[in-house]
Amino acid sequence: MNSRLPYSFVAPGACLRPEAALLVCCARTQVDAETAERIRALLQCKLNWLDVILGAIRHGILPLLYQNLNAVCPEAVPQATLEDLRDHFEANARRSRCLAQELLRLLALFEAHGVPAVPFKGPLLAAQIYGNVALRQGGDLDILVPRQSALVARSLLLNQGYQEKLHEDGAYAFMGPEGRACVELHWDLSKWYFPFPLAGEGLWNRLECLSFVESSVHHFAPEDLLLYLCMHGARHCWERLAWICDVAELLRAQPAMNWEWVGRQAARLGSTRILLLGLRLVKDVLGIALPAPDGLWPGTEPAVDLLAGQVRAHLFQEGSASPGIWELMERTAFHLRVRERLQDRIPYVRFCLQRAFRVNARDRALCALPSYLNGLYCLLRPLRLVIASRKPKKNCLTEIR
Repeated sequence: MNSRLPYSFVAPGACLRPEAALLVCCARTQVDAETAERIRALLQCKLNWLDVILGAIRHGILPLLYQNLNAVCPEAVPQATLEDLRDHFEANARRSRCLAQELLRLLALFEAHGVPAVPFKGPLLAAQIYGNVALRQGGDLDILVPRQSALVARSLLLNQGYQEKLHEDGAYAFMGPEGRACVELHWDLSKWYFPFPLAGEGLWNRLECLSFVESSVHHFAPEDLLLYLCMHGARHCWERLAWICDVAELLRAQPAMNWEWVGRQAARLGSTRILLLGLRLVKDVLGIALPAPDGLWPGTEPAVDLLAGQVRAHLFQEGSASPGIWELMERTAFHLRVRERLQDRIPYVRFCLQRAFRVNARDRALCALPSYLNGLYCLLRPLRLVIASRKPKKNCLTEIR
């Protein structure tokens, strides 16, 4: 089989602002000679280092940025900037180690009470595919439990001093004592409006063991993890470079991926397009050729070309903290196009209709109506969203400055 991806090579960071191109070149654990030379060339440009650092934080790749700049060309980085990056790197490493210890403590707690639990994302993913918990930007602890064990697991966390912050479809969210850790307890791997029943497809029987901080921890098999990461990225419109990097690093760390099984499973889940898009972005955005036998797929879908182009066009745009109606419509179109089956699009359409006509305080503030006319707020809401979309936006960089 041909081991090349059926897409033309795109140099990492091509046609981007120097700040964004630098982030793309550093979004990897291994920098080859060609990419290292490109990093050196970019460092000769007049860079806005505030944009670089804020962009790295937003895209979740600040540890990789520091590691690669420090390894390739530290003398070309302003000393104060390199020191700031090192401080961020070390703070992230400390937090990641604390999260890893807390994760092991919670897994032991669940095991002692007979609750099956498997972590995903977070420090375990960093150890599994990056080889170092410090190289992935720290976040929450995500733990999957069987649906029938969710209430028991919830009670155990509450008894440990965790405070429940959110109960949504398929998950509980908790904040730990003294802000120690944010834990998301899942019994589904996706939302009801974005069906992806991987957890019901024998996932628990395919778990593997990983040596993690001198312990043995169960984790997703590489093939299941690949499908999950591609789904997670697609559900969030691939807005962060770190999510593309996760897929690339997984495939680098697992060269013996069972592609035949991955293809069959993706087809069963109605997620072939989601999988192809994730692979396409690794190739197009990072410029990394990874083994995905092109003979396995029925050919490049036009929809994948369109979706990949949309992601590339928006990946480094300065977004709005509260997207307007046009951004929401674009996201909706993306989510509908990335699903190849009608049965998977229908729940998302229902969700969009619910969101479009769900009245909130901002809608009621538009004008005061008597109680017997409350139903009219459903009609005023679309009008308010259109008005809001025409107001000048504040991007995240301006607000931070």
